[in-house]
Amino acid sequence: RSTDSKSKLRMIESIAEFSFTPERFVTAFDPLKEGVHTLKKVLAKVNGAGQRVNRVIIVTNWDAESFRLLYNNKKIRKILERADGIVVSGIVGVMKPDTRIFRYTFEEYGIDPSTELTILIDDREENCKAFESMGYRYARSMMVKNNNFKAIRRTLKEWQVY
Repeated sequence: RSTDSKSKLRMIESIAEFSFTPERFVTAFDPLKEGVHTLKKVLAKVNGAGQRVNRVIIVTNWDAESFRLLYNNKKIRKILERADGIVVSGIVGVMKPDTRIFRYTFEEYGIDPSTELTILIDDREENCKAFESMGYRYARSMMVKNNNFKAIRRTLKEWQVY
C-alpha cells in the first residue's frame, strides 16, 4: 500500500511540476481587461496644460524569474511599460504585506504619501491593511473583489484620479 501511495505522490508531483512552471504560467497569464482599462484611464488623465497628472507604480509579489518571463511576453510587456515603474518583490527581497516594500517604493520613486494622494489597489486585504497601517495622511487603499473594478473606478472618480 505504501508503494501505491508513493506512486500517486510522484504522479501528483510530476503533474504539478509540469503544470506550474513559471514558463507555463506566464503563457497562460491574461491580465484583467477591467484592470487594464482602469490603468489606461488613470494614466490618460491630464491637467489644463495637457500634462499627465497621475503616476502609476506597479508593486508585485512575483519572483524574479517568473516576472522576467512574464515581461518577455510582448502582450504583457506592452501593458507593464505603461507604468512609471515596477517594484518586483523577488528583486527587492521583500514581499507585500511587509511595509518595507512600500517604503522602498516611496523612496525609489520620490513619493511622499504624507503630502500627496498615494493609492494602493490590491486584491489582498492584508496588503491593503498593511499599506494603510503605515499612518501616512494621504495613503489610501482599495481592494479589488472578484476582479470587479466598478467600485474602484467610482472611488477613483470621486478622488479625481480617473
